[in-house]
Amino acid sequence: MLRCLSSILGYKVGVGATSFGHVKDFYFDDRGWTVRYLLIKPLRRYGLDKLLLSPSSVGELMDADKIVPAIVPVEKMLSAPKQEEELTVSRQYEIALSEHYGWPFYWDGKLTTTTPLVTLPDEVVLLEGDPNLRSAVEVMGYTVQASDDTVGHIDDFVVSTETWCIESVVVDTRDWLPDRKVTLSHRKVERIDWQSGTIFIPTKAADVEKLATFDERAPINRKVEVRFYDYFGRPISA
Repeated sequence: MLRCLSSILGYKVGVGATSFGHVKDFYFDDRGWTVRYLLIKPLRRYGLDKLLLSPSSVGELMDADKIVPAIVPVEKMLSAPKQEEELTVSRQYEIALSEHYGWPFYWDGKLTTTTPLVTLPDEVVLLEGDPNLRSAVEVMGYTVQASDDTVGHIDDFVVSTETWCIESVVVDTRDWLPDRKVTLSHRKVERIDWQSGTIFIPTKAADVEKLATFDERAPINRKVEVRFYDYFGRPISA
C-alpha cells in the first residue's frame, strides 16, 4: 500500500496489547531512497528518550486504531544499544543494532529485508556518522529548485509500506501555484544541498506546472483492497 509518511507520524507503537510509544520520525537512505528506521518515542515509564526500529521489525499498519505493531518483544527493545549522538546515526551504532536484533546489513547494496544477518570483515572502515541517513521530518520543508525557478517545497513522501521504498516526493507549490501539490519521482532529484535545505530537479518550472495535481484523498490499490483507504490511512467509500 502507498502511504504518505506524515500520516504515520504519531501512530502508536504496540507490542501485542502493550502500548510502547509512538512514531516520531523516519530515517531514510538518500542513496536508495528507502526508509531504514522508524524513530520511536517510548512512553515515559520505559525511561528511554528514543530508539530506532527497522521496518523489518514492524507488521502491517493498523490504520483503524492508528497503530504500528512491533514484532519484537518489549524486553528486546529495552535492552537495545543506546544512541549516543542526537543528530547522527553512526555506522558503529547501526552494526550494534543489527547484531542485537538480527537485522541484515543494508549498506553493501546487495542485501534485502529478508537477507540473513552477516558479519562485516575486520578491515571495513566504520564511519563516525552515516552521511546518507536523513530525517524525513527535517527534509519536509526543503526548497525545490527547478532549472529556472523555485517551484515550492517538500511537503511529504509517498512510501510503499510493503517495501518501505520512497516512491515519490510530494511538492507543495502554494507559494508559486495556489493550492496545488504535485508528486515527483525521487529519480528526478538531481542533487540535494543539505546545508541550504534545497533539492534541485533538472526540469523547468513550466514542466512542473503541467504535472497532475496530487490528490491525497485518492484511494490506494483500489483493485485489491477490500476496504479502501486514502494516502493518510482514512477509510473511504468504494
